[in-house]
Amino acid sequence: MPVLPILLALLLQDAKDPKDEKFRYNAWEAWNSFGEGSSVTLEMESTPKVKVKWTWRLAKKEADKLTVEQETGVSKGQPLLIERRPDGWAEGVDVCKKCMTHLSSEREQGKEKLKIGDKELECDWIEFRRIDCSGRTTYSHRIWYHKSVPGWQVRWETKHDGRTMLLTLAASDPK
Repeated sequence: MPVLPILLALLLQDAKDPKDEKFRYNAWEAWNSFGEGSSVTLEMESTPKVKVKWTWRLAKKEADKLTVEQETGVSKGQPLLIERRPDGWAEGVDVCKKCMTHLSSEREQGKEKLKIGDKELECDWIEFRRIDCSGRTTYSHRIWYHKSVPGWQVRWETKHDGRTMLLTLAASDPK
């Protein structure tokens, strides 16, 4: 299941209100602005009590495609392929128009300082509720971003059915 945070982030990319120029997440920009070999590791804690580290590494950069490898302490997932497209969406994300309408209308964002290890980072955050195609709220997410980190994601908080999953930056190696 290490692909979950990346897929959720792809759902957020370019989720922007055209009336404002607030922060917007774009998976292509978040990885393409770093060199091959750049990596980020997030540590997940959840209820019930589970701890896992997820690492993503930019393995290959091509003109219109990035390959990001992912692994946990116990397994390697399928590489994530991020393709540059005019509409900003990555290939392979299958969502219906109704979901995206609800997703973008349920979004809030802001700025917040986070202490990550010994650093204090001024982060942009986006919070949204994931609504499925039937209109039912399935998850709530808040994701904090900082552009000095490969992939830009420094913290996640996901809530679903009374359970919470928190991912926090554990290590970053920008190149």
